Amino acid sequence: MFNIFHKKKVLFKCPICEGDYSLKIDPTKFTKYDYQYRREASIITRDECQFCKVKMTVVIFKSGKVKAYDDKWEKYSAEYDAKTDALGNQIGELEDILEENPNDDKAKSQLEQLQKQYDRVEKSFEVKDEKYDERKSRWYEKREDKFGD
Repeated sequence: MFNIFHKKKVLFKCPICEGDYSLKIDPTKFTKYDYQYRREASIITRDECQFCKVKMTVVIFKSGKVKAYDDKWEKYSAEYDAKTDALGNQIGELEDILEENPNDDKAKSQLEQLQKQYDRVEKSFEVKDEKYDERKSRWYEKREDKFGD
């Protein structure tokens, strides 16, 4: 019928300004773990924070925990992980080749180039991560100033 007995109020925070939100959901309805950036998480809804306007995805985990994510940041972070994993694997393969043949100049050159590329990707992510943290801090402070939470 209406299944009102399974409805539960869940609380979560905006991933940027940490504004408080709540939803009434039936947790038993979320069995498809379809959030691509977190394992064992079902998408409840996609919404926009009323204060900082970030587009967020609200998910529920198998454990029942509810959390909101900034998809734009999650996508960037996943891309970074994929790039560093791929580069790390290539570096490992070249290191194995050099263990067997320490005089392979071509492998040495390739290894050096890959390590520089890895360092650039890592540095780029660190810079973006710092900017993201600064953005979150600014929005948190704005919300605190306005609402005094």
